[in-house]
Amino acid sequence: MVGVPTYFKDRRISLYLLAFLLTIASGCATWIYQVVGAFDKGIQYYDIVISDWMINYQGGFVRRGLVGELLYQIYEIRPYCLPYVIIVLYHIGFAALTLTLIRMFRRRGWSCYLLPFPILLFYNFAGPGFLSCRRDSIVLCLTCAIFYCYRNMVRRPAIWGYVCLMALSVLIVLTHEASFFFTFPILMLHTLMRWYRTGLGVVMSAGKTFLFWFPIFVVMVLVYVFNGNEDVTKVIWASWNDCMQRYPTSRGAEMGLNEIGVGVRFLEKDIWYALSLHTGIVWKSPFLRVIPIAIVNVYVFAALFYLLTRLNTISLFTSKSVSVNSTILGGVFMIQFAAVFPLFGFLSCDMWRTIPYLTISTLFFYYFFDDTTALPRFCYSLSGRIQCGIDKSRFLTKRIVYFMVLVTLPVFMISDVNGMFPFIPYHVKEHFREYLSMLLWS
Repeated sequence: MVGVPTYFKDRRISLYLLAFLLTIASGCATWIYQVVGAFDKGIQYYDIVISDWMINYQGGFVRRGLVGELLYQIYEIRPYCLPYVIIVLYHIGFAALTLTLIRMFRRRGWSCYLLPFPILLFYNFAGPGFLSCRRDSIVLCLTCAIFYCYRNMVRRPAIWGYVCLMALSVLIVLTHEASFFFTFPILMLHTLMRWYRTGLGVVMSAGKTFLFWFPIFVVMVLVYVFNGNEDVTKVIWASWNDCMQRYPTSRGAEMGLNEIGVGVRFLEKDIWYALSLHTGIVWKSPFLRVIPIAIVNVYVFAALFYLLTRLNTISLFTSKSVSVNSTILGGVFMIQFAAVFPLFGFLSCDMWRTIPYLTISTLFFYYFFDDTTALPRFCYSLSGRIQCGIDKSRFLTKRIVYFMVLVTLPVFMISDVNGMFPFIPYHVKEHFREYLSMLLWS
């Protein structure tokens, strides 16, 4: 019976279906809880989830300032309540990312089972705080658009295609510089391999690749040089005084005029401060105060490789199921992991954000370039050996094992158990957090 849900024919699937539905329900409950709480206590301009969007160019060119500058110029034309517009933009970005992924999965016949779980979409909708993923959904949508434009330009080279690709590339880097790591290294490697396979040597291929992506290197240098300072943050914050006075969104909103927002204040810090801060949070934090954090890190990324490359392991429907080439997908994952690695514990400590960067961008690239000529052969060779080992394992090929790895993966913060069991609402786990800590750590 083609198209009939599997759970009608196999009672064992009820466990997986129940977890799937409860995870969606948990995300919705967490979102409602956060929305009610945010509007009850008031949305603070100086909170990082709002102030991060307020960075603009009024104090001069600075990283992450493009979106804030556009919002500021629109405000100058027609005043509006900035926090509410940010809330709308956040959810539009999430809806666009969700629809993009659903369309991709349906067109390729992939199982959509992973979509609502933390390794993909969960925290973009129901993060540990209201709007906690900030502009991530919008940035990931731009990543997909860049991969699409690049694929089309490879197939049909044209100057307008290159201009469009570079425009989107500059846009995404000026929106959030971290996007460089999960968007461009793999595209640059693909460009290098294309030139190399035409018979050019490694040096000539690298030179042509550098020239092709030269605008992005220039923008990244500018972003690094114009990182911001204390004077710039004061000018940026003062530029929004009229908005904060005209549209107070909380009791005691006058605090926003005297205290520079956290997101803007980070412009005062240099890269060495970020390295020390994030390294101290992630790599020195114990997990359950028993297991060394390095061991947990290895497990998390090995589990991500396993879950993502075998995404059709649990499928709620049997119609038109298309197998995934785990070898190719694994090779793409390895390249993306190497490219995104600086974000894990050095340039960022928000694991609930950086892991979706890795997994979603991997799926985007695989969707557009699912052939063995896209990347170096050693990537596919290593991935193939790992997949053969998984296939020979009676343990790892079991659906229940896959399920348990998925629901117990500590995606939230590696040093925190709240990322486990996403089908339990976050605020419920938060209420029992201290009790669990005492129970597990005593």
